Amino acid sequence: MEENAQALGKVDIYRIECNDFKQLITLRSDLSWSVLTSIYARKQQIERKLIATHTQPVKQRVIKMLFELAQLFGTRCLHGYALEIFLTQQELADLVGASRSVVSTIMNNFRNQGVLNYTREQICINDPALISIELSSES
Repeated sequence: MEENAQALGKVDIYRIECNDFKQLITLRSDLSWSVLTSIYARKQQIERKLIATHTQPVKQRVIKMLFELAQLFGTRCLHGYALEIFLTQQELADLVGASRSVVSTIMNNFRNQGVLNYTREQICINDPALISIELSSES
């Protein structure tokens, strides 16, 4: 399976051939359990995202994705979190299962409300403002 990734810092990459991995899993039950729990957690995460895509408004999905990205890639700043990752509106739209134009409108509305600011290189999230929008959207 082909995958792409972008490193945000120093990384080490290891490649294990499929047969070597199978043999390792067979010999090491602790590793086997770790792999299974990781797969199960990922499966649950995918199921939650699928349910959210079918049941939540796009605005809610964008808010949740911004929080998730902040937890994964955010660094604390004066306003809340700075996401120093390159993420286009199309990529954000793909992540939340929406069109780019809808996500663009939502992002522009958030910018106008002071919830976030963004450039090509960075998204700055005012997390208290985003939390208040999330809470008002849920009621």
